Amino acid sequence: AEALPAEALRPHLDRLSAHFEAMLLPKQPWTIDKMPAEALARMLRQIVPCRMRIDRIDGTWKLNQNKPDAVRLRAAEAMAGSATGQETAALADLMRAVEK
Repeated sequence: AEALPAEALRPHLDRLSAHFEAMLLPKQPWTIDKMPAEALARMLRQIVPCRMRIDRIDGTWKLNQNKPDAVRLRAAEAMAGSATGQETAALADLMRAVEK
């Protein structure tokens, strides 16, 4: 992990908040500006912005969770309809294709 300057924190928190709040539409998005200034200042002092560099990722696929087909297929349907994450439709397709 590499520490970043304190001024990098606020823009990052704004982007992060906007990203996840957009998933909750049609609700009015929450923003940091809605926090009292004193509470925001305290919070920002307690967070250290950093960047983590990833050199390698080793993945493991476990798409059926050793469950009956009906359970696995319900989980795939829930994943297909999920707005959280990336490539959820592709993951749901892989879950449906699992052979035991």
